[in-house]
Amino acid sequence: MSYGINRLSHVLSRAWLVVGFALCMAVSPGAGATGSALSDHPRSGHPQSDHPRVVALDWAVAETLLVLGVTPLGLPETANYRRTVQVPELPPEVVNVGLRIEPNLEQIHFLDPDLILANAGQVALMGDRLREIAPTRGIAVFDPDRSSYEVVRDMVLEVGRLLDRREAAERYLRSADAALAAIELPDCALRRPVYLISILDQRHIMVYGPLSLFQEPLEALGLRNAWDGPTNGWGFAMVGFAQLAARPEARVVQIGPVPEARTGGLLRSRLWVNLPFVRERRMSVMPSVWVFGGFPTAHRFASLIARTLSESCTDG
Repeated sequence: MSYGINRLSHVLSRAWLVVGFALCMAVSPGAGATGSALSDHPRSGHPQSDHPRVVALDWAVAETLLVLGVTPLGLPETANYRRTVQVPELPPEVVNVGLRIEPNLEQIHFLDPDLILANAGQVALMGDRLREIAPTRGIAVFDPDRSSYEVVRDMVLEVGRLLDRREAAERYLRSADAALAAIELPDCALRRPVYLISILDQRHIMVYGPLSLFQEPLEALGLRNAWDGPTNGWGFAMVGFAQLAARPEARVVQIGPVPEARTGGLLRSRLWVNLPFVRERRMSVMPSVWVFGGFPTAHRFASLIARTLSESCTDG
């Protein structure tokens, strides 16, 4: 199995596009403001309500809104959100407002929101046009100097403050922390370090390291990340899978099912079938999670990997 040269080029281009776009997300315009965005910018057309009229342009921001009890009026690529992010579930009444990289401004204007929440990169690119529709705030979803988990945890508090839901945000974080602390793994799951990967083709993988969204949940569960090599600012690296042989004792967890077209090629690869974790059946496949997700995704990841390892490990 192989993506082929064109397919691999497409994957590489998308990966670098994501990384490049992420660099302009590190600074959040308006992040230093105090008070809620709704009280700072009252809209005369709408009476004050417990249900703020918010359009979200970033999926991680939308996740955060949903766990705080706020359903966005609109969100880009709603069908893709439901396939990729999945949880928190997006209610059917949320209106699709185009693409994340090119939202439908006319549709957003028609929805007449009180507030638009976007990632800082989107605000940098189209903030002036968005502010013509409604007050707009940029939310930092990426910081090259901090772990992704720390950034999205702070996002919960930031969104809570902007929407007068600070207490709900703190309550949600306490509940998530307690749920994470209550997860117990069998001893066999804790004996070996874990490579967390996404298979790209018969030679290449994404491997997730210390700055990724998943590092703190791994540590909270008592798991050790086997990857100590370099990563990008999002905490992952694109490498040849032969590099996983550096830790022959490690267990491997694949994020999401591997399409059948790829597994055939891997099984025909002599290098792959002779890797220790393959040969000794120490590879597990967990359900898909959105690797650029928000705090709810990180929390869901912890539950899913714990269940996967509990079901798949035996004697370690």
